[in-house]
Amino acid sequence: MRENAIVIGVKERKDENVKAEIKLIFKNVLKITENIKIDRAHRIGTQTNQNSTRPIVVKFHDYNDREHVINTARTISKQNKDLLNGIYITPQFPDDMRENRKRLVQKQKEYKEIDVDTKIKGNSLFFSKSGSKYVEKVSTPKALAIFDASNKSKFGLFEQTSSNEVSDNGHTYCVTAAVTTTYAEVREAARQIMQGPVSACTYNTLVYRFTDKDGHTHDGYDDDGDYGIGSRILDYLKEIDAHNITIISSRTPPSGTAKIGSRKNNIILEGVKSVLRKM
Repeated sequence: MRENAIVIGVKERKDENVKAEIKLIFKNVLKITENIKIDRAHRIGTQTNQNSTRPIVVKFHDYNDREHVINTARTISKQNKDLLNGIYITPQFPDDMRENRKRLVQKQKEYKEIDVDTKIKGNSLFFSKSGSKYVEKVSTPKALAIFDASNKSKFGLFEQTSSNEVSDNGHTYCVTAAVTTTYAEVREAARQIMQGPVSACTYNTLVYRFTDKDGHTHDGYDDDGDYGIGSRILDYLKEIDAHNITIISSRTPPSGTAKIGSRKNNIILEGVKSVLRKM
């Protein structure tokens, strides 16, 4: 993946030669005169309609060529973004880094709204003025914190609401939620939920959204390795304007390689909807 890049915004044509299209972009849009060797290039995803433009994965033969292309595109974008004709080129990141960067971009937008300048470097967000690193306030509790007998809650027991367990193609799913209104409550509610049967699950995605006493909304998620689930659940909570809730979405896959595909997202969202109806 070190030699890979994602190219976004290239219009699709019937019977197109993707590799040739990319080379033309390097020559005509980026004005690169050197011979850039590409091992392969292909679209990713399924075309949903005739007007959709799927991203292209490009595998360069040489890492330095990839960096040259990406840096050239960045330089042109800073000078005049219109010269790129809507094309955007970025490194291809592993699933975990891609989801994390998506979350950091969202945080960066939130800070920009309150005039706080930040920069994303690698897989982290930094505050430009102080140089300090942004740290997520809440994450999925780990075993040591979950079962620490000295960690006595000042909140008492949170009332938990769970969906029915669903099995599909060897995968099992369950969603559990509690009402929370502060970061401290989110952390403690998640810890208590993780003390239950879901602690045995392979993945436990944490999602939270609440409004504080000053009327400010706080939200976030931790995929716990089940990449993409947290952002989908949070998007749904925003869509229905749900507040003051902490959710743990649990999944255990089979020991083999049984695939679940897009049904996974639908099953989990139905579990979230079921929990919200019960609360």
